[in-house]
Amino acid sequence: MILDNNLIFSNSVASAFTVTTGSTQIDLTGGVAINFGIGANGTTITFGEDLGRGNGIGSPMVVVDIGTAMTSTNSATLNVQFQGSTDASTWTTYIETGAIPAASLTANKRIATFAWPSVPSGAALPRYVRLNYVVATGVFATGTIFAAVVLEPALNNVGSYPENFAVGP
Repeated sequence: MILDNNLIFSNSVASAFTVTTGSTQIDLTGGVAINFGIGANGTTITFGEDLGRGNGIGSPMVVVDIGTAMTSTNSATLNVQFQGSTDASTWTTYIETGAIPAASLTANKRIATFAWPSVPSGAALPRYVRLNYVVATGVFATGTIFAAVVLEPALNNVGSYPENFAVGP
């Protein structure tokens, strides 16, 4: 899977979570440091400008994978929330997984795939997005989480091909 480093929420973040934790925030305006040049119509292209809502190919999806199994000695649950904000301080949850028990957070497992949600009618477009990892009924002692924005995650199946395969003549 090819990933854009600017679109990664959590890159194998250790999940020794004892409280609710937010992921890395993604600034959809790109700030001043991210500028990709001039577009076909002469406008400046910045990160997030056409995140699947215009002429882009595919629809952006958010995927959340468990790397190393998450373990808990006291029945912890994890709820992954996709949130947006106009100011990076007040967050609105657009979609969430609901509580996932620790027993379901096994190694190398995809626990969530979110389609990029629409903004409710009349609401301001968010400048920032993040994932919020809500821990309840306990704590997680070990484990890692990877989460990112990808296009067409069904086409990005890591491990689809066996090791050491040979290409014919």
